[in-house]
Amino acid sequence: MLDHVVVTARVKSATAFELPASISAMQLDGGANRPNVGLSEYLDTVPGLLARDRQNHAQDTQLSIRGFGARATFGVRGLRLYSDGIPATMPDGQGQISHFSLLAGDRIEVMRGPFSALHGNSSGGVIQLWSADGASPPELRVQGSAGRYDSYRLGARLLGAHDAIDYNIAAAIFDTQGYRRHSAAQRRSGNIKIGFDTGHDGRLTLVTNLFDTPRAQDPLGLTWEQVRADPRQASPSALQYDTRKRIRQNQIGLRFEQSLANGHSLNLMSYGGSRRITQYLSVPVAVQNNPLHAGGISDLGNEYGGIDARWSWQGELSGRPFEITAGGNFDKQRQHRRGFENFIGDRLGVRGALRRDEMLSPPARAAAVMIRRQ
Repeated sequence: MLDHVVVTARVKSATAFELPASISAMQLDGGANRPNVGLSEYLDTVPGLLARDRQNHAQDTQLSIRGFGARATFGVRGLRLYSDGIPATMPDGQGQISHFSLLAGDRIEVMRGPFSALHGNSSGGVIQLWSADGASPPELRVQGSAGRYDSYRLGARLLGAHDAIDYNIAAAIFDTQGYRRHSAAQRRSGNIKIGFDTGHDGRLTLVTNLFDTPRAQDPLGLTWEQVRADPRQASPSALQYDTRKRIRQNQIGLRFEQSLANGHSLNLMSYGGSRRITQYLSVPVAVQNNPLHAGGISDLGNEYGGIDARWSWQGELSGRPFEITAGGNFDKQRQHRRGFENFIGDRLGVRGALRRDEMLSPPARAAAVMIRRQ
């Protein structure tokens, strides 16, 4: 008997092999033979997907699916990201996968092609991470690994269930001094998933993600001549300005699924979170002398959230399987953009005078109807 493979899509009246889309599913085996540090470890065999892990923890993994997302200089754009059905892409279209909990995960799904438009606009592809459901008896998993360059990772996951409640609680820490000079990084992450059986074929799921990178040094890029001389060196400007990054993200989401009579079903989702990024750049002081320049330190604070409601009906029309889905969503984001000088007098790599202070709050609304007939 082969292990079963579960693929989740927004069309339920057909199997994955009958959908007009390319869908891949990768099971997360606990990472016994993997560092389990980044999502790219599991995506290298997916056709049409490029997961560019630059081994620089101050620069998040760059993802592109069939070219979508390749032009993003930072973060992930042009793709939709989900963690347990909760959006990991903010309303402005930017997302990051650093808070995906691989230790808590059960599988990763990738959808390629135009069919991913069902998940929202500006979607050249969809990547979803699904956490394992709790079960009885409780299961505790503790993992640890160590490697060169003072690298280590520790993590623990607890799965369990009691009556109508199941849970998945995971936490991990990762520290490294890095292969290159000035590339040390620390990561702290936590994931909590609690499911409630509400009865009458209903389920309520609460998902919370916590992620913190207190300090990730950025060695910056090298020329080919510098690589040949010493591939482990950092760029001189990285040492001069102490280039680094700080990331903090907290997110919570609530998802309700209810099967109704006569083939009807209802899905409701609400989420909210905050993401704070502070990055010290190597912008020369002479460049910042321009009064219109935003400074050498980028400080972005994001508060975001949204709701999503979908109704679906499956039945027959003219003697053939028929499905119709209608829904809408509303997302809102509030971004506080600040820029500071990266110097005080002759001291470089420190927070100086404020140069930019902007507040943006763009809402995003969407509505869609999908009809499928076999």
